[in-house]
Amino acid sequence: MYESDGDYWERVCKSIREQIAELQAKDLRENHVSEEEAREALSHHLEQLERLGATLEDDICGILRKVEASAKIKKEIEAKEEKLRECTSEMFSAKGY
Repeated sequence: MYESDGDYWERVCKSIREQIAELQAKDLRENHVSEEEAREALSHHLEQLERLGATLEDDICGILRKVEASAKIKKEIEAKEEKLRECTSEMFSAKGY
């Protein structure tokens, strides 16, 4: 059966929405840093710096890695959302809206 242009763009838009949802879930699953976790890590290392002259290490670096990874995923989500806007426009155009 022949797929109309409108149906094609609707399918493409749905696929992009699913990709965005997957990226958002991945970001939350892999890179979420709670406010409490960040505060505890910072507090711990500030105390070490005061008492021992220690340097910032794994906890802070781990949080910074998560923040960096999250920023990368958010950029990818933004690009997909732009693609979704274009796709939606094509779909509406093809369906005559």
